[in-house]
Amino acid sequence: MDTNAAEQYLSELAGELDPETFRTQLIRAAGDWPELTVTNRKAARLSERVKVLEGYYQWSWGQTIAPVGERAVAARRVSRVLAIVEG
Repeated sequence: MDTNAAEQYLSELAGELDPETFRTQLIRAAGDWPELTVTNRKAARLSERVKVLEGYYQWSWGQTIAPVGERAVAARRVSRVLAIVEG
């Protein structure tokens, strides 16, 4: 997979996330693979970077979120991890 394909998958994931709840920013530094930063708008400390490697969405620490073909599953998992827990 090339960096353009990875960027496309990350853009598609960003489109699956609720824009009222999450701010997304696609970052592609020169020479690096693109990453999607996802931040909870109501709690900026709830923020994480997502990347695409070997056909999978992955957390910044390398754990698999879901295959790129399961974008909705990945979006649900990202949303759950970055959700505000009340109580």
